[in-house]
Amino acid sequence: MGPFTKHGAALLLAAVFGAHFSAAQTAPPNTPPAPIQVMTLGVFHFDYPNLDQHQIQRADQIDVLAPRYQAELTQLANALARYRPTHILVEAPPAQQARFDSLYRAYVAGRHALRRNEREQLGFRLARQLGLPRVWGVDATGSYYPSLQQLFNDTARLRRFERYLDHSPDSVFERRYRALYAAEDLLPARVGVVATLAQLNEPANLLHKQGAYLVGGFKYEEESQAYTGVDFETSRWYSRNLRILRNMQRLPIRPGDRVLLIIGAGHAGLLNYFLQCSPEYELVSAGPYLRPGAAKPQATLPARQRK
Repeated sequence: MGPFTKHGAALLLAAVFGAHFSAAQTAPPNTPPAPIQVMTLGVFHFDYPNLDQHQIQRADQIDVLAPRYQAELTQLANALARYRPTHILVEAPPAQQARFDSLYRAYVAGRHALRRNEREQLGFRLARQLGLPRVWGVDATGSYYPSLQQLFNDTARLRRFERYLDHSPDSVFERRYRALYAAEDLLPARVGVVATLAQLNEPANLLHKQGAYLVGGFKYEEESQAYTGVDFETSRWYSRNLRILRNMQRLPIRPGDRVLLIIGAGHAGLLNYFLQCSPEYELVSAGPYLRPGAAKPQATLPARQRK
């Protein structure tokens, strides 16, 4: 090999080594993956199960199967389709996923009519439109501390707790929350489904309503310096929502996927905070998809399937 050839080979090796060293410097090992986008859509329960402490009167309820609301829900599905979710999550228990999958397959095959709940009216409707293979259930129940289980099993102690809930010193605050919930009850019949959801998902509204869990029963103490009410809310509310987040983490969702979580608006306020704190997720606002005109019909997007 001549002198010129040796010099050329040396330059080539230097260039290759330099490029490798530069790449190593700019792409450090163990770089975390890009966060997964999650849009939360806080909803009122379309079928009005009235399982919460706040009850909605029959006269204030709407029938989402009525043509007016069906047209709105079709338009809303078209608007949400622009987000292109690869996974749709709803307020249903994972333990019932097999039954839920069966219902969804029957709906896709034309053998099941959508019932009056948001899991089907929005979850199933949008999933079929996008060609998704399933809708995922992520709901959970809270876990009560043993000390609270003992309270619930003691009639006298439980009655004292219930009396406090009915006549708490925070009645002035609780009246404000009751007035807020009562006003929201009237929205679907007055302004329709989409406008109601737009108001429920206002960030300030979602944040403000979390205050209902920090007054009243939260302050109940069976004895001085006890944390009876704190433990009660921790068990039934904060534990539940953290478990919902954990159920999300268990799903086969990868970086690059886009999640739509359809859930009661009360949950959305807390879950949004968790998602903003988490390094795994990036919270996406539902607001742009709920604005006037955003829910106008458009051509169905190409199906993007995920198993």
